[in-house]
Amino acid sequence: MARPSQQLDLALLDAGEEEIRLKGVRGLNVRAICARAGVSPRMLNYYFGSKDNFVHTLLSRGYMNFFRDVEESVRGGETPLDCLRRGLRACLRHTVEGRMALRNIICDAYAGEPAISEMIRDHSSHTRLMFGLVEEAWRRGDLRKDISPAEIFTAVMPGVFLPALQMDPPFPFSLRHIRALIAEPQEPEGEEGIRLAVERGMRNFECLLQGFLSPQGAADAEPGRDDSRGVRSPRSPRAGRRAHSVKRRFALAQPGQSKPGENTPDHPKTEGPGHIVHHAEQRGKNAE
Repeated sequence: MARPSQQLDLALLDAGEEEIRLKGVRGLNVRAICARAGVSPRMLNYYFGSKDNFVHTLLSRGYMNFFRDVEESVRGGETPLDCLRRGLRACLRHTVEGRMALRNIICDAYAGEPAISEMIRDHSSHTRLMFGLVEEAWRRGDLRKDISPAEIFTAVMPGVFLPALQMDPPFPFSLRHIRALIAEPQEPEGEEGIRLAVERGMRNFECLLQGFLSPQGAADAEPGRDDSRGVRSPRSPRAGRRAHSVKRRFALAQPGQSKPGENTPDHPKTEGPGHIVHHAEQRGKNAE
């Protein structure tokens, strides 16, 4: 039976979040949580029934706050990829702000902690939301059709979030060793450091996404345009327009024909393949 709240349950949950940030779920200790909250250890059982119920409530509360923010952030985008960018920005901010707790939770998951396994099984709405946007962009033609949405998703997302978590993966890709080699500057503290880390993650996303954009998706990403999140597209506008123009001219031109009103027996002025053939024949005659 639920107990009436006297704000002590919220104090316990806040204390539990801090303990997870420092020690992870496996390191949670009832006495340490209650001492941090300034209440008797009996209060945890009074409000939550057991430590397992407390952990479940704690993890569910954190996840629902996170997902509510992500879900609200995807609204208002003009295309699925715009919505995806908005959602990723919210995900990245939560990841950077809570990276210590998330690193502990990931370690708990690899250790087989039951509470974490249950949370991953029951709380994956953000993954479904993000993947659904990738799938929608794929069906819309913004992404390459020769690669499945699942392959695109699994290729892009780790490169966005692993650097934000600052977890050191095993050999051969050690982030710690790379940072030592390039003498990467430390992020500033506070809000400025969070902002820079989020922007770095969004740049990683844009770079990783480039290889999966279809011609239509690349055209929709206006070259050099700053979107509502401040991310600049890395495409070259001149190269994109020129390539498209050349393709169109060669597709419209027929071999041996020129544009209407420009065809002469001696020198057809078309830019299509017929123009190339004509000059090849002319060079042969000159050689003779």
